[in-house]
Amino acid sequence: MAYLKQGVVLGALVGCLGSSGCGGDSFSGSEGGSGATGGSGATGGSGATGGSGATGGSGATGGSGATGGNAWQCEQDPDCGEGQCVEIVPGGFRACAAPVPHATECQGSEAECCDDNGCKDGQACLLAPLAPVCGGAYPEPRTVCAEDECQSDQNCDFDLTCVPAGVFGRKTASCMRLGCTQDSDCRGGPGGRCAAVPDPCCGVRTLTCVYQGGCFSQQDCSDEQHCQPMESGAVCVEGPALCPA
Repeated sequence: MAYLKQGVVLGALVGCLGSSGCGGDSFSGSEGGSGATGGSGATGGSGATGGSGATGGSGATGGSGATGGNAWQCEQDPDCGEGQCVEIVPGGFRACAAPVPHATECQGSEAECCDDNGCKDGQACLLAPLAPVCGGAYPEPRTVCAEDECQSDQNCDFDLTCVPAGVFGRKTASCMRLGCTQDSDCRGGPGGRCAAVPDPCCGVRTLTCVYQGGCFSQQDCSDEQHCQPMESGAVCVEGPALCPA
C-alpha cells in the first residue's frame, strides 16, 4: 500500500480549509519559497508496524510552494519540511506529501483500533476523518482501520488520478479528478499555471489552472472577496464563500 511503503500521510484535516495559509502572488516566476511546513504534533508512523507518534498534528499546510504561489507544490524534498516531494503524474505537478501519524492509543467513543495491531490485512490505524471536511458539523475524531483506495491510476475508474497518501490533506492514497496536471494544460489565457488552489470550504479538491488576474489563495483577493477554484480557472469572487451548513 502506498502510504505504508512511503510512510507519508497528512496529520491535519483542515490544512488549507480556510482562506489563509496557502499561496501568495504567483506570476513572479520566482523559485524560492518554503513549500509545506510539516506541522505541529508528532509525525511518526512510517509503516504498519511502526506508527509511533501522536495521532494528531497539523501536518503540512501547503505554504508558498517552491515555485511561488502554488500551494502544496514543490520541486524537491527540502521544500516539504519533514515530508517528501512526489510526482502526482510523471513529469507533471509535484506535491508535498507529509508524514503519517499512526495511532498509538484509542481515540473517540467509537474507536475501531488503538494501534496498527488492531487492524487486519495490512491496514493502518489512523485518526479519522481521513480527508478534509467540507462544511457542516465536524465529525468526532476517532481511530479507524484504513487502507489506500488505489496504488496506481489503473485502480481508478473514469480517468481519475491516484494521488499519493499525504497529499492535499488526505491520509490514504485517493482517486481524484484533476483539472490539470502541468502548466502546459492551461491554455485558456496568458500565464497559465497548474496549481493546487484550496476551495474555501473543502481544501484542495483538484488541480486548477490559474491565469493572469486569477488567484492562488485568499491572499490574492481583497477582504470582500474569496478565491474560488473553477473549471475555467481560479478567480476572486465577490462576497464570502457559502459553505455547506
